[in-house]
Parts: sequence; structure tokens; C-alpha cells
Amino acid sequence: QSMARELGPQGIHVAHIVIDGGIHSPNQAESQPDKDIDSFLNSDAV
Repeated sequence: QSMARELGPQGIHVAHIVIDGGIHSPNQAESQPDKDIDSFLNSDAV
């Protein structure tokens, strides 16, 4: 809310978005090798 108040007058919109799931990244396979890749969201789709 404070960012929206600060940046709004400059025409910048601020949003808080909650993504319900893990995002697949190149490092994900190394950090969680036991997880199925299909259980993660595609970062391009988000």
C-alpha cells in the first residue's frame, strides 16, 4: 500500500500477487531432485 501511494502519482501501478505453487527454475532440479518436474509451475506461463 505504501508503494502504491508513493508511486501512484507517477502513473505506476503496484500489485501484490500470490502464486499458488512452486515455480520451476534451473536451480530447482539441483535443490529438489526428488520432486517431479510436473509438480512445478512453468515460469513462462506465470
